[in-house]
Amino acid sequence: MGAAARWAREMNREDINNDRWRRIFMEYHSNAAGCSGGPPCSAKGTVALYNEGSAGTANQLLYAQTVGQKLEVDMKALDDGFEYLWGSRYPNTYHASFAYGAISTGNNGDEFDATIMEVAFHDNVEDAANMLNTAVRDAVARSTLQGIITFLSNSTTFPGTQVPLAFPPEPPAEVRAIDNGAGGIVVTWAASPTGAALGHAATGYKVYRSTNGYGFGNPVDAGSALTITLTDVPADTTTYLRVAAYNAGGESLPSRTMAVRRKTDFSTSLLIVDGYNRVSRHQNAVQVIPAGAMQRPIARKVNSFDYVVQHATAMATSDTAFDYAENNAVISGAVSLGNYRAVVWILGQESTADKTFDVTEQALATAYLNAGGNLFVSGSEIGYELDGQSAGRVFYENMLRANYEADDAGVSSVTGSGGILADVGVFDFDTANGAAYAVNSPDRIAPQGGATAILSYGGGNGTAGIEYDSGTYRVVVFGFPFEAISAYSARSAVMQRVLGYILPPLGCPYSPDVITGFEGYADGTHVMFQDPRYSGSTLAHLAMTPNSAVVSSEVPAYAGGKTSRVDWAWLDASPTRWLRLTTHSAANVPNPTIDLRRPVRVRLRLDSGSFRLSLGIRETGVDVPIGENGGASGTIEWVGATSVVPSGGPVGILVSAEPGVWQTITFSPSLAPVQPMTGDGYLSAAYDKGVLEHLAFTITDTIGPITVYLDGIEQPCPPKADFDADGDVDQVDFGFLQGCLSGTSVPQDAPECQAAKLDADGDVDRDDCNLFLMCLSGPGMPADPNCLN
Repeated sequence: MGAAARWAREMNREDINNDRWRRIFMEYHSNAAGCSGGPPCSAKGTVALYNEGSAGTANQLLYAQTVGQKLEVDMKALDDGFEYLWGSRYPNTYHASFAYGAISTGNNGDEFDATIMEVAFHDNVEDAANMLNTAVRDAVARSTLQGIITFLSNSTTFPGTQVPLAFPPEPPAEVRAIDNGAGGIVVTWAASPTGAALGHAATGYKVYRSTNGYGFGNPVDAGSALTITLTDVPADTTTYLRVAAYNAGGESLPSRTMAVRRKTDFSTSLLIVDGYNRVSRHQNAVQVIPAGAMQRPIARKVNSFDYVVQHATAMATSDTAFDYAENNAVISGAVSLGNYRAVVWILGQESTADKTFDVTEQALATAYLNAGGNLFVSGSEIGYELDGQSAGRVFYENMLRANYEADDAGVSSVTGSGGILADVGVFDFDTANGAAYAVNSPDRIAPQGGATAILSYGGGNGTAGIEYDSGTYRVVVFGFPFEAISAYSARSAVMQRVLGYILPPLGCPYSPDVITGFEGYADGTHVMFQDPRYSGSTLAHLAMTPNSAVVSSEVPAYAGGKTSRVDWAWLDASPTRWLRLTTHSAANVPNPTIDLRRPVRVRLRLDSGSFRLSLGIRETGVDVPIGENGGASGTIEWVGATSVVPSGGPVGILVSAEPGVWQTITFSPSLAPVQPMTGDGYLSAAYDKGVLEHLAFTITDTIGPITVYLDGIEQPCPPKADFDADGDVDQVDFGFLQGCLSGTSVPQDAPECQAAKLDADGDVDRDDCNLFLMCLSGPGMPADPNCLN
């Protein structure tokens, strides 16, 4: 192939061995119908050429028939996956009144059999489009090879032939490389597919490795097994792997490139999912010549299936360990997202035909995120397909928290604009500057409510990336492929910040969200709370004076120099007396939003007296960040109250005076008792978001006046071992851990037990128990949020 007839004859060494079955000649052409009026023409399909009489090689007609018919049958078997259906021709061999010189015995001396394969018609619109598709070209090449094997293995035509009638297998599917936590990398794959126009079954597999992702060698033969454990993969080093299948017909093309990086001291907590499978003519490189622009259907420039290299090299600068899985291994259930704290999902230019996230992937990703996982996903067609084409709008807008605005931002320059990427500066994904490929239509996106724009396209062309923290999970979404970022330094800087966001420290994944402190406000200012007698609900329960809730600097604060001083007195000693210290329409920090899945921590100082305290939470269901105004719509529940005094207030936590001491009172909305105020006694709201509508103070035995200092009202992230989110790590938490024990290397897949995977290795075993002991504090004793760091 690729040599002219006479040059092929010169290269043919008959003096070494003259077995005719050892040599063969094939020349590829595109065809032309030359129809009346010029193209486009209607003729389609494959034609194999031969010469008649002495101009034809010994077995030329049989050769042309064998390969021509094989190619047509195969292409028609596969054309559901092509842009256009393949044409049918009968017969699909042809000879002219003259001899074709490229396959004439006058040029090749009849030293080997030869044919010209007119693959399809370039003056037919559909055939021309198919021939520009590298996936079609790959199928043509495979079918040609199989036709040649069929022809050369015919012992009637070639007595003594040693060519077996065996077609090389297809590359293995569903490849993945997983750190087993014991010093080994488990490489696994699915058997090579067979049937129709594909190769024959594999009889064995080889695993190749590389240090840079491009040059592979050192194969290890796994035999017929579908998995092998490599025990010599060095720690703290990125290793690239590929798998090839073999049989008597030869070796397959390799699988896509995998990357894995292991650590010696802890298990891997990040998974790379490679979901970029698209191959189409719309991805072809474009070259401009004097006659104009032309498409170059060069497979490596369309999709090289090794873009994990750009991700892995960027991660290496952060010394992050990671496993790898092809997306189909996730879809099939062979790899569980739940075994990882974070996932980096590669989607390149994946679009509607191959699906960015199909319905199964959307379901798996949704479950993973809702269980506390974190995700970084990049690609130029994610928004276009999921939101623009309505293939997953709910997933894209509600889970990924992005909104699709336009199919093509029209530029390749990007600037850090906020959030985690505010300081990365300007970079690009331009092939002129070294981008892995041309990104044809980067999505222009926008943040949904609660999300933040972190990247902007140059020239004011919209948002290129967003981040979102739900309180349970974190996502980062790019409207262009990460691997296309031109400069290595830019890729590393971006990845470092993304990893810091989706892989926060184990002990407290999310820093405490301050609902309010009181720094920065002048004494006498109303912040968060109205005066005690503001609420009509409890006005009749309070004396006329004192009546104040304002910023003060008269006592040392819990943190900083400012507190909120609240003063009131009960009207009398009736057990029905209570105070609704409301945040409704406060001048500063009104109606602060809280996350119902996380505890609320209130710091207070009470120098004399006592009361019972609970939270009044309004079920607003408005998805805004913690501390922001969530509005005043929705029913109210009392959290932390065990009962309600008839015609009175909630019976909450007893708070007694400790002069000069700041006390920390913690409420866990998801676990604490709930009593109805205007609601039904069950705390529930969309997005798991509500508003801290008031602090409820209920009389005990002190009429007052009462003075309470408040400070540092926040939603902390409990230590990872504080399963009941009550601020301590005690026997209750240990009971939860015991109930989730699965044993070493036995996956724990129960949704309610995902938090028990303290070492994030997929099982719940002795290692998790040892980590739990590091956090154990005892009942009522605040646990160290950094106990696992």
